Order: sequence, then structure tokens, then C-alpha cells
Amino acid sequence: MIQTIIVNNDFEVEVEGTCHIENNGIGWYEFWGFKEYDAGVNSWELDDDLTWDESKHTPEQNEAIKQQLENIEETFCINYGRTITP
Repeated sequence: MIQTIIVNNDFEVEVEGTCHIENNGIGWYEFWGFKEYDAGVNSWELDDDLTWDESKHTPEQNEAIKQQLENIEETFCINYGRTITP
């Protein structure tokens, strides 16, 4: 997925990345003779680092992009989920 972000209210950059759904549940289990099911919680996780075309930007801009991306990784996955979830 590609998203356009604005860096430092100065310039735009197209950032690419992919996300997947993680679930922390363990499924069916038995405890003291009682069968239970732990459905867990779904959450979006980033597959790899977000990327962009560094050749289109100056070294200073690339550093600003790196700093901004550290703050938006979670938002990126949430937006990714909205695009593929009905």
C-alpha cells in the first residue's frame, strides 16, 4: 500500500509498506476439565520498514522522513486496514 504523507508541513512523500493481522489468542484449551476458547485480540502489524524513493529527496529531507516515519508506523497500519476491510 502506498500513502502520501506531509513531512514537517514542508513537502509530500509517497511511502510504501505492507501490514498483516496478528492475533494473540491461543484458541481452544482445557482448564480443570472445562473447555474454553480464547479468541484473543486482532491487531495490525507492519511487515517491514516503510520505504520511499530516497533519490527524489535531499539527504536532509530523507532524514526528516525517517524521523516522521517512526511516529506514523501504527497509523500506517490502521489506514491500511481501513482500505481492505469492508
